[in-house]
Amino acid sequence: MRTAYQEQLKPTPPQERALEAILWRSRVLSTTARNNTAREQRRTGWRRGPGRSVTRFQQDAELKDLREAFAESGAIRSQVLQDVLARLDHP
Repeated sequence: MRTAYQEQLKPTPPQERALEAILWRSRVLSTTARNNTAREQRRTGWRRGPGRSVTRFQQDAELKDLREAFAESGAIRSQVLQDVLARLDHP
């Protein structure tokens, strides 16, 4: 039998601000706005025709360049950003 434990985080004010920043950057990258970066990139590729759409794995490969180009994205762990892109595949 599996047992699950649930812990409540009690971050300090600086940790809260850091968590809020990570959440905000994840939103910019993915799901909340209609004109967000990752989703718009997929839509644009799809509109161009068959074989031109962008996959999650192609976007995962671009994350390294994105993190280097934008210092604020570098503060977020790559697994978090990959999870954001994975959620685009499951509406």
